[in-house]
Amino acid sequence: MSSLKRGASASRLLAAALRYAGRGVRSSRDVREYLSRLGAAPAAGRAAEAACRDRGLIDDAAAAVLWAGQWARQGYARAAVRERLAVKGFDAGVIDRALGRPDPGAEVRRAAALIERRRRRGRPGRAALARVLAAKGYDHDVIEQAVNRSSTNDPPNDEP
Repeated sequence: MSSLKRGASASRLLAAALRYAGRGVRSSRDVREYLSRLGAAPAAGRAAEAACRDRGLIDDAAAAVLWAGQWARQGYARAAVRERLAVKGFDAGVIDRALGRPDPGAEVRRAAALIERRRRRGRPGRAALARVLAAKGYDHDVIEQAVNRSSTNDPPNDEP
C-alpha cells in the first residue's frame, strides 16, 4: 500500500487510484475503501474515483457478475449470493442484473452438485449434508429436495 498521508496531493492520490483500479475489475466501493485506507479526504477520494470511472476502470456491473459467479461456483445459494453482493455495497439493480432471472430448478441442481462434491470426499450422512447446505444459505425445501435426490443415488446397503 502506498504511504500517502492525509492531505496528499491530488495528483499522487489519482496516480494511486489509477494503479489500484487498473489491476483488476473494481467496484466503486472497492476504490472508495482503498482511497480511504490511504487517508484520502472524502472530496479528493470522490474526485479520484470519478477519474477512474471516466477512464473505464470502475465497473460495478462486471465486478458484481464476477463475485456472483465465484460464490455460485463455491456452492452458495442465490439468496446468500444476493446478501454477499449487498454487503459488498452493490445496489439492488446491479445485484439483480448480476444474478439474472431466477431459475426455479437451479437452486436444487446447485445444492445437489454441492452434495455430490462432498460425497466424492467421503460418505457424509443426511444431517451433515443438510448442515453444509444450510451454511451455504439454502432454504429448508431446497435442502430437503437435494438431500432426497442424492439419497436416491445411494448404493444399497449391502454394496461396498
